[in-house]
Amino acid sequence: MKTKIAIANAGSAAALAKMLSITPGAISQWGEDMPDGRVWQLRVLRPEWFVEAEPVDAGALQERTG
Repeated sequence: MKTKIAIANAGSAAALAKMLSITPGAISQWGEDMPDGRVWQLRVLRPEWFVEAEPVDAGALQERTG
């Protein structure tokens, strides 16, 4: 997960840090991508952040919309 997306989902770097029981300074050192261990921690704490949209069946969509 991209660090900036996690921060946006949490509301702020401070809120994300609190959620993960780490300091905001630790988050500032992550760079573009979060460490894998922290991603898995978020998967447990906030599984709704990882729900992916189901693929759209273009043929079925065309039939419904005419």
